[in-house]
Amino acid sequence: MKQLSLLVLAAVLLAGMAYAIDPTIGSFNLENGAQYTKNTTISLNVSGSDVSQMQFSCNGTAFSVLQSYGATASFSLDQPSLGCSAGEGTVTVQGKFFSSDGNSAVVSDSVTLDLTPPTVPAGLQAVFLPKSRQVVLSWNASTDDASG
Repeated sequence: MKQLSLLVLAAVLLAGMAYAIDPTIGSFNLENGAQYTKNTTISLNVSGSDVSQMQFSCNGTAFSVLQSYGATASFSLDQPSLGCSAGEGTVTVQGKFFSSDGNSAVVSDSVTLDLTPPTVPAGLQAVFLPKSRQVVLSWNASTDDASG
């Protein structure tokens, strides 16, 4: 009879046991997935489930203050204490996401901070073609035209 009571007690305890839930992150991107940005405060886009809080870092060691989970957040790159730099170059931001029971998942994404605007195209020439009544334009392309 004692063995049966212990088995019943064990079954009741197991049935009432809470299982740990890990947060699931479907996507995490900076600046809507852009390759380049000129912004030192960037937008973070997140989709996840079983997430209650989140925080961010540039070095994966020191993280920002915990904040409630949201699908979007803004994050300043001018935070040396978090390993961030507002200088030009590739920036990687780690997002750490917590479930309500404290389990966490870390994901990251990168964007290139480009604070130097492209040069203005030069040498604009316009030629009018009277027979076709068209204007043909030509110019020298700008440099650094793929970014910023």
